Amino acid sequence: MTLPNETNQDGKIAFGKDKNPLPHLDYLIELNYNHQYADKIILIRYVPDKDVVTQKTFEDYCRFLNSKETTPEVLTREILTDFNDQILPRFIQINVGTKKGEQIILEDRQPGWDNLNFLRRLRKI
Repeated sequence: MTLPNETNQDGKIAFGKDKNPLPHLDYLIELNYNHQYADKIILIRYVPDKDVVTQKTFEDYCRFLNSKETTPEVLTREILTDFNDQILPRFIQINVGTKKGEQIILEDRQPGWDNLNFLRRLRKI
C-alpha cells in the first residue's frame, strides 16, 4: 500500500493506493469531489487494473488541484496524466466542472481493453 500525501519528483501528491482486490473482474469505481468552497467539481469513474485509489488521498489530491489557478481543460488533462502515471486504469472517465457551469469530459482506456458491453451499461453523465 502506498501512503497518502507523499509527493513524487514533480512535486505532485501521490495517490494512496491499494492492490485491486478483484483484478480478474471489470467493475466501476466512482470518486467524487464537490466541496462547498471549491470552485471545481471533479468526478472520476474508472475500471481498475492492478491498483485502486483510496478515497482519503483522492480528497487530498482534489484539494491540491483546487488550490491551483488553471482552466478545467488543463486540469482534466493533468488528472488523466496523474492517474495513468500512478495506477493505469483499464478505463477512465474524468469530468471536471465549475460552479459557473463549464464541463469537460475526457475518456481514455488501455490499448487492448475492449469491454463494450460493460461500457454500454454505464449511466450517462
